[in-house]
Amino acid sequence: AYEIPKRDWSSDVCSSDLGHGVGFCVGSIMKYAKRYGKKDGHNRKDIMKIIHYGIILLHIYDKQNNINKEK
Repeated sequence: AYEIPKRDWSSDVCSSDLGHGVGFCVGSIMKYAKRYGKKDGHNRKDIMKIIHYGIILLHIYDKQNNINKEK
C-alpha cells in the first residue's frame, strides 16, 4: 500500500511564494501566546511553537530583505 510521506504543512504554507507566510506565522505566534497557560496549563509545547513560528518568520524576513546569515 502507498503511504503518504509525513510533511509539516505549516512550513509549506510559510515558505511558499503565495505571500501567506508572514500572516500565517504572526497568527500562529499570537495563537500559541494567547493559549499559553490556558490550554494544558503553562506548558513547554506552546513555548516551542511560538519559537518555531518566530524562527520561520525571521527566515522569511531575511529572505525578503536579502539578508545573509552571519558567518
